[in-house]
Amino acid sequence: MLAKYMALAAFALALTGCSATPPADELPPVVWMCPMLKDADVLEDHSGKCPKCGMELKPVRIVKAWSCLNNTAFIQESPGKCRTNGTDLVPITASMYWACAQSPTERLMDPGKCADGSDRIKKLEPRLHGDHNPRHGGQLFMADDGWHHVEGTYPSAGVFRVFFYDDWTRPLVPKDFTARIVLKDATIPLRPGAIPNAMDATIPNAALPLSTSLRVLFKEGEAEKSFDFTFPEYSREPGEPAAVPVTAVEPPPQTPAQVEAPPVLSPMNVIPTGTFQMEPIPAQARDVLAELSARSRELAEKIEQRAPMGEYWVPALRTKDLALALVNAHLTEIPAGRRAAAENATGRLVRAANAIDNFGDLGDFEKILSAHEEFVLAVSDLRSAYASIK
Repeated sequence: MLAKYMALAAFALALTGCSATPPADELPPVVWMCPMLKDADVLEDHSGKCPKCGMELKPVRIVKAWSCLNNTAFIQESPGKCRTNGTDLVPITASMYWACAQSPTERLMDPGKCADGSDRIKKLEPRLHGDHNPRHGGQLFMADDGWHHVEGTYPSAGVFRVFFYDDWTRPLVPKDFTARIVLKDATIPLRPGAIPNAMDATIPNAALPLSTSLRVLFKEGEAEKSFDFTFPEYSREPGEPAAVPVTAVEPPPQTPAQVEAPPVLSPMNVIPTGTFQMEPIPAQARDVLAELSARSRELAEKIEQRAPMGEYWVPALRTKDLALALVNAHLTEIPAGRRAAAENATGRLVRAANAIDNFGDLGDFEKILSAHEEFVLAVSDLRSAYASIK
């Protein structure tokens, strides 16, 4: 489904020589993309209408950018270190555009001057399916449904662990998933472990190298998805030293306290991988809606209390992610007549959340208030569209 998108993205990057900072007269070419989230794989080299839904295609400049491994809120044009944990930034595919403080939701395709005479501000935004970097030193694959992603890891002898992600490579809790690994002489089920977006399997008498096939049933009634993994060595978390190979050894037994102890999450919901990231998106629509309301209230309280503007982006962008999860994963759960309204509200919410983030960087509280008004209306409309979800 995404072959055309990836081919055109590669073509756009090739024309720029994969340069992160093209000269002003050598900008990456403009390509045309469908704004409908479910048709985001449509990418053309000319303007026109989407062949799937009929909407007008929107222009975009595709570039190579660099981001923190688990937090695309930090994105820049060149390699460097992540500000939250000092790890190396990883390459991703992003869109480049320009904005003005007076109209931050308008995406301009060229540099230039704003209406007030100030220079347009260059922005980078992650693309759907633009980041397939393994988060835990394993091997990451996309399912043929174009949405689910899995990362298989082999962190120690006898331990196979798979992490689950959505189409933005954000952690996804494997609620109601069924998974198993198939070896030459055995089939072993995977079970939820201590890490919220992962499932584990114990392989008796396993050693290196390990070759296995993972079978995942994401939804009852659908066909299993198959992924093949080969591990010549143990997987390592980013920044970890190499593990010492162990041959044919069972995983060490755990004490009762280790088995029963829940994972410890920090106030910023850091999954225990050593890197900053948001809590995984809930699997059920009603839970997504509940958190969306809570995050929206959190943002409103911070604005009402005139909290430091550096605190606004977390609830604003988290609400945006939750809204995108609703239309990406749960759109078919609401009546067909409400789906266009849900997508419209989500688009407005995304623009408002980005504007709040941008104005926070600029320190413009009055503009934040204006963007927040649209944010609140979009949240209200989105909740109305999903009113049938109980």
